[in-house]
Amino acid sequence: VDNERPGTIQFNSSTYSVNEDGTAVTAITLTRTGGSSGEVGVTLTPSNGSASAPGDYDSNPQVITFADGETSKTVTIPVVNDNSFEDTETVNLTLTNPTGGATLGTQTTALLNIFDNDARPGVIQFNTSSITVDENQNASITLTRTEGSDGAVSVRLIPSNGTATAGADYNATPIIVTFGNRETSKTVTIPIIDDSILEENETINLTLANPEGGVTLGGQNSAVLTIIDNDFRPTLTLNLSSNSISETAGTVSATLTRNTATTTPLTVSLLSNNTNKITTPPTVTIPVGQTSVNFNLTVIDDDILNQTQNVTIVGNAPGFSNTSATIAVLNNDTVNLTLTLDNTTISENGGLATATITRDSITSRPLVVQIAAEGVILPSTLTIPANQASANFNISPINNNRLDGNKTVTVS
Repeated sequence: VDNERPGTIQFNSSTYSVNEDGTAVTAITLTRTGGSSGEVGVTLTPSNGSASAPGDYDSNPQVITFADGETSKTVTIPVVNDNSFEDTETVNLTLTNPTGGATLGTQTTALLNIFDNDARPGVIQFNTSSITVDENQNASITLTRTEGSDGAVSVRLIPSNGTATAGADYNATPIIVTFGNRETSKTVTIPIIDDSILEENETINLTLANPEGGVTLGGQNSAVLTIIDNDFRPTLTLNLSSNSISETAGTVSATLTRNTATTTPLTVSLLSNNTNKITTPPTVTIPVGQTSVNFNLTVIDDDILNQTQNVTIVGNAPGFSNTSATIAVLNNDTVNLTLTLDNTTISENGGLATATITRDSITSRPLVVQIAAEGVILPSTLTIPANQASANFNISPINNNRLDGNKTVTVS
């Protein structure tokens, strides 16, 4: 009795792979076990999975023959190398019709993966270098994918501190941004923390990194996100009833206004930059529930001869921006001059008189007085020094050697 056996034929794996250009990634191998006597055969039939014949592969059945003693056979399925990008596609493989006494094993089906070689994954970058967001909103960041959109790809978006602080102003967790096949734009959100702190606008640096799926990074791989503060900015406004006022007016009315009413009174400090002309109350208070208060400034009427002076009043309160207003104080003082002579009669030949000019208001500035007279010698101007009431000058006659009688000269 012949005890030699032809054996059992099956696939050596449930999955095989091949590149679209025909280069095998894993070879399709059939094995013959449990005996190898005689010539045996089997039919391998490819059929459509996600791949389609004849556009993606040759679906003709193949008869695989094992020679006497042969235990392994490698099989090639012809694949069509097109120029279109496709996802990985599959072909179903089935063994049937064993011959020569062979039988089929348990692994009579398998799956062949065809890997595409035409992909253009593209380039990913930010769609702009500068983005703004209000503090009470989340930031929307748009990435674009150009120069190809084949396949699923991804990139990491990393937020980091500019002038903003992670955890206090925004969520700094990196974001994996995934583009599906043919997807060319993606918008993601960065959570912004809406606090109640009055701040300047703050910035977040955005960076792209770790491209996956064959995609590359474009030139615009960084951007700046600016957070616009939305917290209330309390302000004060000081208004005066006039832009100018005389020293004799006594008072000038003023109004101090805040830009919102509150549940607590607001005390505002006041300061004049020239307390010799206008004084202010040290503080004024805007009552609860009101936005303004009226008060008076005191105008000082002195006896000093001055030019018009501009006086600035400043109001400030904690947490509020300072406010100021300026008013011109018009001088109402005048100076009267008196001229006196120590001698009202002098000789033409060597006589001399001393004159004194006196002002009735003494100031901290010198006063220049013009002097004029005919027929005598005297200076054209006289200066009364600062903080003095008077100054002297001399009057000399002109000796003309003519007999012309006594003369009267008026000095102005």
